[in-house]
Amino acid sequence: PNGTPLCFIRVVQDITDQKQDQETIRLSEERFSRIFHSAPIATVLFRLEDRKIQDVNKSFEKLMGYPRSEIIGKTDRDFGLVIGENQKALLDEPVTDLPISGIEAHFISHTGSERTLLISLEHVVINDAPSVIGMMQDITELREASQRIQQQEQYFRSLIENSSDITLVLDRNLQLSYVSPSCRKNLGYEPQELLGSSGIPFVHPDDDVFVRDMLDKVLYSANESLRLSRIRAIRQDGAVRFLEATFTSLFHDNSISGLVVNCRDITERCLAEEELQEINLRLGATFEQAAVGIAHVDREGRWLRVNRKLCDITGYSREELLTLTFQEITHPDDLASDLTLAFQLLNGEIPSYTLEKRYICKNGSLVWVNLTVSAVRDRQNTFKFYIAVVEDISRRTLTERSLQASEQSFYLVANVIPIMMRIVRTDSSCTFFNRSWLDFTGRSMEQELGNGWTELLHPDDSERCLSAYTSGLENERAFKTEYRMLRHDGEYRWLLDNCTPYYLADGSFAGYLSSCVDITETRQLPLHAVDVIHQPQTQNRLHNLFLSHVSREIRSPLHNIAGFAYLLEQELAASEHQTYAQMIHDHARFLVKTLGNVITLTQLESGTFDNTPSEMVLQK
Repeated sequence: PNGTPLCFIRVVQDITDQKQDQETIRLSEERFSRIFHSAPIATVLFRLEDRKIQDVNKSFEKLMGYPRSEIIGKTDRDFGLVIGENQKALLDEPVTDLPISGIEAHFISHTGSERTLLISLEHVVINDAPSVIGMMQDITELREASQRIQQQEQYFRSLIENSSDITLVLDRNLQLSYVSPSCRKNLGYEPQELLGSSGIPFVHPDDDVFVRDMLDKVLYSANESLRLSRIRAIRQDGAVRFLEATFTSLFHDNSISGLVVNCRDITERCLAEEELQEINLRLGATFEQAAVGIAHVDREGRWLRVNRKLCDITGYSREELLTLTFQEITHPDDLASDLTLAFQLLNGEIPSYTLEKRYICKNGSLVWVNLTVSAVRDRQNTFKFYIAVVEDISRRTLTERSLQASEQSFYLVANVIPIMMRIVRTDSSCTFFNRSWLDFTGRSMEQELGNGWTELLHPDDSERCLSAYTSGLENERAFKTEYRMLRHDGEYRWLLDNCTPYYLADGSFAGYLSSCVDITETRQLPLHAVDVIHQPQTQNRLHNLFLSHVSREIRSPLHNIAGFAYLLEQELAASEHQTYAQMIHDHARFLVKTLGNVITLTQLESGTFDNTPSEMVLQK
């Protein structure tokens, strides 16, 4: 009773199971801790009561960018973890809503950038305390990539839907599963109307067999694209359009899984090509059928293209010319000037050039041509080739030279005639004065040419003389006029001017041939002398005297011209100039014969022709 212990009572309890349970729990906690800290996914443990962080793993530290010591004891709000559009705190959700998986949350990292997390929350009890374990995965890059993919999909969808090309998708049954809105704009069909149709319903019936054959080929191909460069399509209003169609098999692409047909409207291009083809056809016909030679020549002088007329001019076939250069068939005397002009044209110093030259034909003969050359350049002004237009002027050249020979013959004859002669053009200017005229005036040819001769007209006669010429040129008729002109000795002499019109080969009026005779003495004769002169017998006698004088003065030089022309013709045998000498000879003989006929006719008219018979010996 006084408190002194009497004995000890030992109570022994078997706690083996409890110890085993505790060991099991310890081991379990160790395994959990190892799993928790080694998990590759960021994991955090919250105490539900005060939302303070109890533990985090290494992945969470890395994700947040803070060390463990700065994380433990803080709440989700301290790290700005929010969910939803209204930025609600992570653990504002009622505990009864747990577990939660696959929710997105946002927070601001220690670097200041906003990150997106994919979070799952699970209710757990740690040391009898309700807690929440959260697993977080940073999906910021994944979300950005997904957004980029969505943007790209939207971009390409917008491209297709706003493209002028028509895009069609057909399934394995070749039925339309997609029609782009551009079908409405291009062909007038609503896309919904065509969905489910077999094949391509707007293709022209005559082209449908080609389209279906193409669809069948692409349907069983592996990622192959085939193209029809031109098919016809019928608009809803019945108009025909031309399309270019590309067929591509994309059944291997799960996002499409179909046969894609892209159709582009090429109507304007086709019409332009047809027009260009028509133009080229016309140009080709013009090139080949032109009445002049036409050729394309490169910078070295090689013939690139020649027409039929050029072959006719040179005597070479088309194939032969294309193996030659223009230098090889150009006369040596004409080559230097041609090459100089071609070089200037090549360098852009001149826009074009024209010259007369000779080609050496295949048979060795010469042909005169009028050559006009221009250059073709591209948009950068780079030389491409020459265009040569070749006109055969051999006949014209021969005619001109014949005319020159005739004119020379005329000048030779005119200069020995004792009558003052000149040539007057349609503008009243004079282009030739014979020797008798120049001897009368005592002036040079240069002083007289044009209207220089009018300086010698008597002041009282000038206006009347020129008026007569003006009137005659307007009427294109022969006329006569009298006027006074100053002779070389200073005396004014009366002239009778006989103006006879002459015409060119084409019949056009070219001017007058003026022949003047000094009639001063006749005008000064007494009245009775004039009457005597006007008597028929006197006129016939004077006429015969004049013809006799003309015959003597003209025939002799004409015989000399004919003789020397004949000698010249023999000297120039086998030469191109022989023709010209022969023409001079023939013209001189013609003039002698004509003059003889005129004298004979005059003698017949006056009765002075000697018609006494004479004997002729005819031999077989």
